[in-house]
Amino acid sequence: MNVQNITKLRIITFDVTNTLLKTSVNKNYIDVSSKHGILLKNPDKLSSSFKKHYLLSCSKYPNFGRSGLGWENWWKNVVRNVFKDQNLQISDEKIDEIATDLIKHYGTNKCWEVFPGALDILEYLYNRKIILGVISNFDERLETILINTDLRKYFSFILTSYIYGKEKPNISIFNEALKLGGKKLGDRILPEESLHIGDNIENDYNGAKNAGWNAFLMDHKYKFNEEFDNTAQCQRFKSLYELKDHFKTILN
Repeated sequence: MNVQNITKLRIITFDVTNTLLKTSVNKNYIDVSSKHGILLKNPDKLSSSFKKHYLLSCSKYPNFGRSGLGWENWWKNVVRNVFKDQNLQISDEKIDEIATDLIKHYGTNKCWEVFPGALDILEYLYNRKIILGVISNFDERLETILINTDLRKYFSFILTSYIYGKEKPNISIFNEALKLGGKKLGDRILPEESLHIGDNIENDYNGAKNAGWNAFLMDHKYKFNEEFDNTAQCQRFKSLYELKDHFKTILN
């Protein structure tokens, strides 16, 4: 693990999904399907099916379909394709009903779980008077989700790719975060005074580094394999508690 020498931090931004919050595709798809009287035939395939269609949609319609499709239709397409993989003999109308319900469901706190240590570390950093923000490839629901999970109060700004118009790892979204943080602070913030924390090597770690920022990789339970995932150069943490302990050693 390459330990970064950070002498002064004025802004720290976080990714959200799989960094501060987690969710279970299996549980939520099964719960909402059951509510509509649908029993899934292959629930064990939900996660892999979701990942496949999510990535395909990201490639075909970047940034949740912002350029024309729109985020709600984007998500409906993902849900439709996941259900088609289940080979269910149900109508398209029924699938659309379930998709609409799932989209609403994911905008609440019912399907999001706060990672252990998230509130603890945010409270600690907030009390240190460091500007905190969110940089996330997400749609318009993120603000509401963070309010419902009791995380919103810690952040000076929420910067989503859908509203801003560019996704991580695009450098411009990190530059925009500097502007938002600087506006809150009333002073210009430099990239070297900034730190981004996320779970995606390309979007979060490399994206921040390419923008001149410091970066930490949030690797809950050390899921990455250094040999195959090219993370040997990353400073990574297996829990938010471990990350907080590290901050205690570098913040003075």
